[in-house]
Amino acid sequence: MNDEDKTKHLSDLEKSPGWAIAKEALLGDYSYRVTLLAKNRSMSKEDIEFSRGVIYAVEFLSNLPTTLKKRIENERTISNLKKMEKN
Repeated sequence: MNDEDKTKHLSDLEKSPGWAIAKEALLGDYSYRVTLLAKNRSMSKEDIEFSRGVIYAVEFLSNLPTTLKKRIENERTISNLKKMEKN
């Protein structure tokens, strides 16, 4: 699959109802974990670290299509610059 097709599919994913449902679920988990950390002063260190991991994962996953599109664009730019250096 070429870069343009990948970018189009990622854009389609971002606009899809399925992605909206997944993102809503992710953000619900995010809100729950943030609230849990803020209100529960008696959490074990392991529970705190687990919640922090969930928060990081939600932030990463909720931005994944955009991140992947940027990566494709950056790789394309680097490839073009390498081609220009050879000339």
